[in-house]
Amino acid sequence: MDFARHDPRIVVVDLPRNVGQSRAVWLGLRVATGDAVVVMDADLQDPPEAIPRLVKTLNDRARRWEAVFAGHRGKYEPWLRWITGRLFRAFRGWLCGIPRDAGSFGVMSRAAVRAILQLEVPLPHWPVLVGLAGLRSRSIPVRRRRRPHGNSAYSLGKRLALAWTMTQSMLQPRCRGTTPRSVSPPILLMETDGNVHGGPTSQSPLAAA
Repeated sequence: MDFARHDPRIVVVDLPRNVGQSRAVWLGLRVATGDAVVVMDADLQDPPEAIPRLVKTLNDRARRWEAVFAGHRGKYEPWLRWITGRLFRAFRGWLCGIPRDAGSFGVMSRAAVRAILQLEVPLPHWPVLVGLAGLRSRSIPVRRRRRPHGNSAYSLGKRLALAWTMTQSMLQPRCRGTTPRSVSPPILLMETDGNVHGGPTSQSPLAAA
């Protein structure tokens, strides 16, 4: 909130309740503007300094990528969580047709954002939406950091539940409409009173949940 009060380039989407990470990111994408939109968590396990590399890869006109993911590298969590995370990402990649090392940190073109916002699925997990929309995607290696505070909310049970929901989404996609670069404003998603604070910008993108 304080950042938005002092910097008009930052938009805060203030949610009235906890809607979960995937839907919070999806709501952020609905209000994001610009030709490139970066999605990343706010815990700084994913390094913000990797954003220029992601955007540069997205802007490779010869390849015409529509989404670029940060491919997980490094030992950034206990071995059991690290193994289950790798298995989860491999299953998601095989099921959805996205890179098998893709994390939830990445960048999309404006056309890609428009495409995935047309999809209606049980859980709008943005990497899955990239696969459902048939977007051209790739990953680049990015080394993650260990979480400085707290623990991840993605327990084994939640990963299994998400894998089941992804399977349902791939089997029964529904589309609401039709199926590319300036840069989106930073969007900080805060789950409190339902108000929107801040204003638009043409600076670096961030959709953080």
